[in-house]
Amino acid sequence: MKKSELRLIIKEEIQRLNEKSDINRFNMFGFNYPNDFIDKVYSDLGENIINHLKDKFSSFYKKYGAVGAFPYFYSYLDAGKQQQLEQWVLKNFKG
Repeated sequence: MKKSELRLIIKEEIQRLNEKSDINRFNMFGFNYPNDFIDKVYSDLGENIINHLKDKFSSFYKKYGAVGAFPYFYSYLDAGKQQQLEQWVLKNFKG
C-alpha cells in the first residue's frame, strides 16, 4: 500500500471517528438548546401555538430544571412536532 493511500485511509477514519451520530447530536442539543429554539423550530405554526409550546417548556423548566426540561418537553410533543424538532436539530445543531 502506498503512503498516500494509507494517509487517505487514516484521514477518512479520523473524520468518521469525529462525526457525531444523530442520536448524540440530538441528545447534546438537549443540554445546549438556544433560548429561542421553539420560535425557530415551529415558526410555521403561528404565534398561539408557539406561545403554548413556550409555556409548556417553561413549566417543565420550573419543575425539572435546565437538564430535565428538554426531555419532558420532547416527550410531551405529538409525533409531528417531535419529528419537526428532530429534523430541525439535525439540520441546524452541529454539536
